[in-house]
Amino acid sequence: VSLVDITDGKLAEQAILDGCMQVEEAVGHQNRCLSLSSRITEVCLQSRPDELSYHLLEVILDTIKSPFGYLGHITDNGDLDCCALVDHDPNRFVIPQEQWKDCFGSSFEERETVLVNNFFTLPQLEIEFDSLLAVPLICRDELVGQLCVADKSGGYDGFDQELLESAAAQTAPLVEALSAQEKQAKEHARLEEQYRQSQKLGVIGRFAGGVAHDFNNLLMAILNSAECVLIEMEDDNPKKEDIEDILAASEQASVLTRQLLAFCRKQALKPTVLCINRVVRRIENLLGRLLGRGINLKTELADDLGMVRMSPGQLEQILMNLAINARDAMHGGGELTILTENVTVKEIYKISDTQLNPGAYIAMAVRDTGDGMDDEVKEHIFEPFFTTKDHDHGTGLGLATVYGIVRQCLGKIEVLSQIGKGSEFRIYLPRLEEPVKK
Repeated sequence: VSLVDITDGKLAEQAILDGCMQVEEAVGHQNRCLSLSSRITEVCLQSRPDELSYHLLEVILDTIKSPFGYLGHITDNGDLDCCALVDHDPNRFVIPQEQWKDCFGSSFEERETVLVNNFFTLPQLEIEFDSLLAVPLICRDELVGQLCVADKSGGYDGFDQELLESAAAQTAPLVEALSAQEKQAKEHARLEEQYRQSQKLGVIGRFAGGVAHDFNNLLMAILNSAECVLIEMEDDNPKKEDIEDILAASEQASVLTRQLLAFCRKQALKPTVLCINRVVRRIENLLGRLLGRGINLKTELADDLGMVRMSPGQLEQILMNLAINARDAMHGGGELTILTENVTVKEIYKISDTQLNPGAYIAMAVRDTGDGMDDEVKEHIFEPFFTTKDHDHGTGLGLATVYGIVRQCLGKIEVLSQIGKGSEFRIYLPRLEEPVKK
């Protein structure tokens, strides 16, 4: 009996088989990459922009055989806004930047693929996973988002990683384009809302101005007649008190009409060159009495403050209305601060519902420690008759008057406020080149 050692032959045969299998696997993987690339291109051509992210996820999850995945873009504030599919059901969630940690967080920090075949939980959806594959989306060397798949049966391997990285390279420019389109849509909506508010204020202003003008003429007749009757009336006349009440009520009504006329820019004014600091100091004691004992009044006035062109009465009206508004927001007492400073704007600066063009300005801020306002209230505070106070305590014309005067003096007003943190009304008025008179 002769024995022949065929080990080397078998090893060679196995090596050939292994090589063929590797080649077959490589060819199969290459075909999967090409197929996924083709399907992504097809989805881009056929999908609407609002559906594109979900359709991209569908083909990626189908190719990599995963039940869960998300495609997220980084927002302006640094959070990750994600479109997700959970067992084919669409979902949406946000991962705040401070929660970019654990396994998928390092994908952002290192800008590298993360492959984990261990148990973990995604807090935003309260879902537990056994495996995860996350790839950063990079477009023109900028991190724009993340593509993630999870919970594949048996876990992920190098082929899956290469496949997802290929999909991420093709998807990153799309995510950036969709993010830019979303920003443009939001800006367009903001500008449309700003235009609608401007139109609404214009209509209200024209209506209020017409009514106020006619009503003011009637008031003048009432006031003149009441004053004539009062002059001729004896001191012991029992009707004298009634006439005095008529005069007092008419004076209050006259103040309201002047506020309306100021709001709609129809009030006859005599602007002059003045220093805001002087007006503030002149009425500082009056403002203190107006605020009451529970509120401390502080002033921080710039020594080298420039000049503005406006009526002293206009500035006094602005300060009085802002002080009253602040007082009513500080129920348990607090602090009101009036600040002035020279400001030079070098490029367009967005404030509230408008923008401040480059130039030299005087900034006057009135800051309180009151209740503050939410965004919804801030959108309406300059509308005539809008008020959050009781009907017996507010007409809704104070801030509308401030707005009208500021715009009439070619200025802009900015509102900074948060619930529980007080409010600040910051007014920018064009600064004159004329020197300050000592």
